[in-house]
Amino acid sequence: MHFLWGVVKDLIKSILQTRYKSDDIVENDKYTPNWCREIRTGGQIESFPTTTSVEQLVDAFTMCIHIASPLHTAPPALCTPLPLDLQTLKSVTDKELTAAQPIGKGDMKWKD
Repeated sequence: MHFLWGVVKDLIKSILQTRYKSDDIVENDKYTPNWCREIRTGGQIESFPTTTSVEQLVDAFTMCIHIASPLHTAPPALCTPLPLDLQTLKSVTDKELTAAQPIGKGDMKWKD
């Protein structure tokens, strides 16, 4: 999944740099603050930042797309170490398996 993050970020950066050639353009853009506010309110991610640079905007778009695509298809992926032997694998409980899923980890928070 780490590889996909880089691919998505490179694509987003190449697209956004056609419109946002400098941080000043991002700061003075009338749409970007509205988009950030919509994510904080409608998206209910109160910690989502206001973007003031091209790099921040690239990171924000990358996170949104990554959540909606590669990460969204990851529920079958365990987010805990795999059992190292058959005996340990056979002893995994439903509760442990559920806890290993990339869901239900508390409130969503934006992290830099």
